Amino acid sequence: MTCFLKCLRPLGWLWAAPLTLLGLFCAIPGLGGAKWLARQNGCLVFVDSGRGLVGLFFRKWRLDSTARVAAITLGNVVILARASFAQSSRLMAHEAAHARQTMILGPFFPVVYFGHWLILFCVRHPTPYRAICLERLARRASGEIS
Repeated sequence: MTCFLKCLRPLGWLWAAPLTLLGLFCAIPGLGGAKWLARQNGCLVFVDSGRGLVGLFFRKWRLDSTARVAAITLGNVVILARASFAQSSRLMAHEAAHARQTMILGPFFPVVYFGHWLILFCVRHPTPYRAICLERLARRASGEIS
């Protein structure tokens, strides 16, 4: 990484701060959120406790007809559905890519992400989640696709 990009990293953290604060709020154990696991790939990693809104999200939301959500990234906070998922270097690279995307897009990340999903859903794309541009970029960064 060039010196120029290293100098810009603190600005990215600041730009992503609103979503990172939301992620920390969702991870607060007292709210039934999650428990601290580690710091990995520049992200704060938590494991869901199964209670609260994050737990409900993991239990109910499906990516498509076969897959469930394994993790959610809010700013620089990653909340995993299970502690064992932290062993997956591919999943952690995928979530770190979303954290970097948030450092670029800042508070507009959810607008771009869900806006693209909504467009794909409205045009009846067969797998809207897998076609979201930010998901394709994260899968490419993690080596899932070339």
